[in-house]
Amino acid sequence: TIYLVFQKNLFMIFELILKKGSEKMKTLNKVINEQLKDPEFKREYEKLQPEMDVIRAMVDARISQNLTQKQLSDRTGIDQADISKLENGTRNPTLNLLKRLADGMGMSLKIEFIPKSKT
Repeated sequence: TIYLVFQKNLFMIFELILKKGSEKMKTLNKVINEQLKDPEFKREYEKLQPEMDVIRAMVDARISQNLTQKQLSDRTGIDQADISKLENGTRNPTLNLLKRLADGMGMSLKIEFIPKSKT
């Protein structure tokens, strides 16, 4: 249950990041940086980073196309509610779903493995 609470709080932080208010971002970055000093928080944050990267990429791609979730839904045949769940992190996408989203935005899907930084 601690993990679920942590995940919920982290996704709330992520939602604030998406709003991109510059003053809020400075404060948010301070809060995150402070929390990252806690080894347990840092471990959990790093575990969720790939999911957050996928969510961020989906939202950024949709916004770059000036599409609403509804418009993307119409283009892809994916329920708007499901797109919302994907973007808020309550549903995990399959590769097929990611391909459909990319196609609906006139994009290609690229997934890559990168070496971990040695710290």
